[in-house]
Amino acid sequence: MATNGGIIGKTNNASFGKGVQTTITASGPTSPALAATQPGTRLINVLLGAGGGGGQSQGGGGGAGGFANIPSIPVCGGAALGAAVLGAGGAGATAGNSYTATSGTPSTIIIGCTTYTSTGGGFGGRMALQLAADGGSGGGGAGQYGPTNSPPYLPGGCGNTPAVPAALGGPQGNNGGIGYPAQPLYVGASAGGGGHSAVGVDAPDARNAGAGGAGTCFAACYPGAPVTHVGGGGGGGANATAPSSGGTGGAGGGGAGSSREGPVCGVSGTVNTGGGGGGLGNDPGVAGSGGSGIVVVKELNRASGVWSMQSAFQNQKAGTWPDGAQAVSVDIDYMVVAGAGGGGAAGCGAGGGGAGGYRASGYGPAPLQGNALSGLFTKTSYDITVGGGGAGGTSPGGAATVGVSGTDSVFNVCGVENTSKFTSDGGGGGGGSPNPYVVGIDGGSGGGASYNGPNGGVIGDGNTPPTSPPQGNNGGMGASVPSTHIAGGAGGGAGGVGGTGCSSPAPGGRGGVGGVGVPNDITGSGVSYAGGGGGGRGPANGSPCGTGGSGGDSSGSAPGNVGTAGTPNRGGGGGAGSAGGCGVGAAGGPGIVIVRGPSAVTFAVTPGTNSTGTAGSCKTATFTVGGTLTIS
Repeated sequence: MATNGGIIGKTNNASFGKGVQTTITASGPTSPALAATQPGTRLINVLLGAGGGGGQSQGGGGGAGGFANIPSIPVCGGAALGAAVLGAGGAGATAGNSYTATSGTPSTIIIGCTTYTSTGGGFGGRMALQLAADGGSGGGGAGQYGPTNSPPYLPGGCGNTPAVPAALGGPQGNNGGIGYPAQPLYVGASAGGGGHSAVGVDAPDARNAGAGGAGTCFAACYPGAPVTHVGGGGGGGANATAPSSGGTGGAGGGGAGSSREGPVCGVSGTVNTGGGGGGLGNDPGVAGSGGSGIVVVKELNRASGVWSMQSAFQNQKAGTWPDGAQAVSVDIDYMVVAGAGGGGAAGCGAGGGGAGGYRASGYGPAPLQGNALSGLFTKTSYDITVGGGGAGGTSPGGAATVGVSGTDSVFNVCGVENTSKFTSDGGGGGGGSPNPYVVGIDGGSGGGASYNGPNGGVIGDGNTPPTSPPQGNNGGMGASVPSTHIAGGAGGGAGGVGGTGCSSPAPGGRGGVGGVGVPNDITGSGVSYAGGGGGGRGPANGSPCGTGGSGGDSSGSAPGNVGTAGTPNRGGGGGAGSAGGCGVGAAGGPGIVIVRGPSAVTFAVTPGTNSTGTAGSCKTATFTVGGTLTIS
């Protein structure tokens, strides 16, 4: 009997490893090698180093550019990546009284709809004139001229500014060092700029400058890029009658500072390291400029073929075996309905609230269906926002007469294949009365207009902002007839415009009928969503209210009463108030987000008030409040 356990599977030379590593050293569109990931790529690591700040005349060393190391970004094999922009090194200052140093600029790369950024390094300070600048790493503080000059510009700039969270590769750098205080016979020496691994070194005495903070070696995470990067620039030595020395540049491309004894000029940071420039310690001369940035992309988890147990064991020990957390692209259907607008309040017949915007990829009527979402990843969480319904208008005659618009529902599908948040816009509030509040509000569907004599008010526009396919329709006009026929228009719905207030039956007229909603059976059963709210009727007894459109069921009110609210989590507009007795508007219905995927996936949702289920052989996730969706 074999004692080694045998071999599982066929031994071959499968394509696997830490993957291909691409280094970008020039700005612009991505290079041909990086235009798209290789087939089979599921994860990438990205390293960003920004440009370092230039050292300042008679002052501190430039701070190193920010450093960001972002592991395990999910991508699809063959997916195009966004252009990389390399940060430029900040300009080194010239001698004289004018201030000419600049900070470095950021390095960026776009992956899906996320922009990953490292901030340029801050410039060094100048005695009596300029504080050191904040940045990826802060510039070194200047020395001070003695004995009575004030204020003392001593502190270094702050690093990791703005703060970068760990999920985006931060923190990205350290503070610059502190310059030396003024002395009776000397200009105090300046400090070194901060580096990624260490703060800039403080000036040790009145004549000798501090060194730049140390950078970081890339080799541990990025074999093939073993050079240490993002070191701070050394400070400039004091311009004094006694011997002085400039600070050494920090390991990782930081330039050395100058001094009276030489070198005359500060040394520039090394190109494509993000190293800070060396400070200028004496006149004449020029401070060193910062080094330009760098971007490194490494593709991971490119496995194919069948592995032997021995190979699997060896690669697990080496950390090169896929751990089951690799992302797999799946296609997902969706329905996103926003919160609806509230109905207006009535001195005359008010306008109904507009339905929440409706967007879906299937299971509903043409031509309202968009395309299914591709490129969503397993082992990835997506943020869901469910829009709330807007409040109805209250007592007529003021700004509160108009119904409040609903809020947006959002399925945040940012990823490599999807480039933006997927948003349905809140429905517009219905117009109230009297002038100037007769105008229905724009939104996913527009609010209905209130009665406004022969003019009929102004409708709210639907599909605002515009989407394709459209997410909703316009509201309806109020009755444009003489005084007693004063019915309001209805809110627009996903499937049709809001109805116009009618002049019959006399003498009060009938409120407009809400724009129809649309049916959708994404959950496995047909339900209508996003109907417009009914318009308010005239004051005469027997005048009918405007009924709500399907998918909202929110009618206008009887005289002096509150209109009917939109059905919860259907995105239906609120019913309007009617004339006679100051009828008030009703609230629009909250929205809903429903996601549907193949049977092979599992959905997990937060918080627990949201739910998962099945529709035939498919999986569903239903969000009635905001939360997160995780696909596995």
